[in-house]
Amino acid sequence: MNNLIGQLKGPKYDERLLFKNVRGLNLSFVSQTWKLTDSSDNNTDVTQVSTPISTSIPITNRLLITINSSLVTSKSKAPEVVVDTSGKTTSLDQPANEMEGMSDTRVSLSYVAPNDKLWINGGINLPTGIKKLSTDQFKVSKMISQAGLGFRVPSTGQGVNTNLGLTYAYSYSRRIVLGFGASGTFKSTFEPVQIDILDTSAAKPKVDYNPGEEFSFNSGVNYISVNKDQRFSSDVTFSYYLPDQINEKNTFQTGARINGLFLFSQKFGPTNNLALLKARFRLKNKIFSSDSLNTPTEYPSATQLEFQYNISWSPAQIFTINGSLEYKFHTEDQFPLGDKIMKTGNVNMLNYGVDITYPVTDWIVIMLATKLGNGKLVVEGTEYNASGVDFGFGLKVSL
Repeated sequence: MNNLIGQLKGPKYDERLLFKNVRGLNLSFVSQTWKLTDSSDNNTDVTQVSTPISTSIPITNRLLITINSSLVTSKSKAPEVVVDTSGKTTSLDQPANEMEGMSDTRVSLSYVAPNDKLWINGGINLPTGIKKLSTDQFKVSKMISQAGLGFRVPSTGQGVNTNLGLTYAYSYSRRIVLGFGASGTFKSTFEPVQIDILDTSAAKPKVDYNPGEEFSFNSGVNYISVNKDQRFSSDVTFSYYLPDQINEKNTFQTGARINGLFLFSQKFGPTNNLALLKARFRLKNKIFSSDSLNTPTEYPSATQLEFQYNISWSPAQIFTINGSLEYKFHTEDQFPLGDKIMKTGNVNMLNYGVDITYPVTDWIVIMLATKLGNGKLVVEGTEYNASGVDFGFGLKVSL
């Protein structure tokens, strides 16, 4: 929503400028490595190398198409801990589990209606990513999906899904723009995992997973000061999810969620300073039993707070240096596993980094970025000390 309300600062703008300088191609290389150490000093290494690719093509002055995908290799290496008859534990080195291929491809359309107040957006998720995961691939998927680690490609194939959204924004005053929106995401059935059985002659069971549809409603405000040195914007979204189904039976329902995004920027001399707060609060998740007559069991879901501070400086207007500081605090998710309640989350993470953007020409921009992270998190009941490093290289070509 902020993309639209940020552009409607006056009563009228030139539609030819709406998608100006958007046409182009973005290529990136991102390497991310995390080392997780448990209380027994056993190390789990999780790595990912991805090459995100995106292109944006204005079809008309008011219609934009964007395509996003990524080539990715993810690995997870954890020791096997065995306990002998005397109770002594031994860690055995194991080969890394690996998952590589292409992520799903996202095709999106954005259209701004002639009244300059209505933004229509939609898209389709094409199933080019890995699905029907093996046991080893599922272990990798479990690790890269941890929100505290912030992997660039946190999931693989999600099947076909489509979304449609509407946003209405108008200028309340010369410096204030208000916006309201609604959207829906419609998801198809796919096979997420491959079930292995001992009898190779028997037919493997089929697991048809249908994630629940998602419906969202949001509102936002954008304020810019008279001298344009200050800006404040906020966006609050309420999302509701229908139950997930396996083989046409309800199994799980994600709790309704409220997302808040609050941004404040201030220019001090040659530097731009930006503070960003993300808050996510979700009601309890529901687990459905095999007996449809039983009331679903509810379990707490994580509350997530993330604060970011960024400072940018452009020496002699030649290139831009950006410094960033990020703190993540997540409470725990709970879910049943057998006769136990598993906990995941409990994130306390501090990340800090720097990146440089250099325009080689008017139509070629290169970017270099690095980031370090340290903290704690829980993965399925095990607490880890985590340390990580990211490195990225990007190239933007404007056409």
